Amino acid sequence: MEENRKADEEREKINAYKESLSPEQRSELREKALSEIKKLENVREEFISEVLIEAKENEILRNKP
Repeated sequence: MEENRKADEEREKINAYKESLSPEQRSELREKALSEIKKLENVREEFISEVLIEAKENEILRNKP
């Protein structure tokens, strides 16, 4: 239960942060996520979905110092 609560809180913080970004910053984040996904050898471009891009954006923001 505690893990789920923490995960939900983290997700809410990330979503709130994303909403606070300017359109330019949002575009830069998306491009960075897409670039990192394309660097992966086992992901074919036709299988890159919005869900995968959003997950990568969240990972980038989570690892941001």
